[in-house]
Amino acid sequence: MSESDYPFTIVHWKTIEEVPFSSAAPTQELGYFFRNVAEEKEWHSPAQQALVPRYKALVQTITEHLRDAKVYRMGETQVEAYIVGKLADESIGGIHTTLIDT
Repeated sequence: MSESDYPFTIVHWKTIEEVPFSSAAPTQELGYFFRNVAEEKEWHSPAQQALVPRYKALVQTITEHLRDAKVYRMGETQVEAYIVGKLADESIGGIHTTLIDT
């Protein structure tokens, strides 16, 4: 995912016009985005293995509360990632983080 430890922050917008990115921005499927952290891998360190249940719970929470959740990525090396979808009231919400891709 990232070579950095930026936190996740909650984001929420009432309408699509308020989001800080274009719907034409590159997207990733949720499972692909979390593929290396929400499943145990033989190359994980003990610390990484300990985080797998937390990431699994995060993915479950996202899928339970956000309809049509997608990951929008802006940038190349320093990537702003927005994991967003529609909430029950039709507003847009999710989480944001910054990734460093090398």
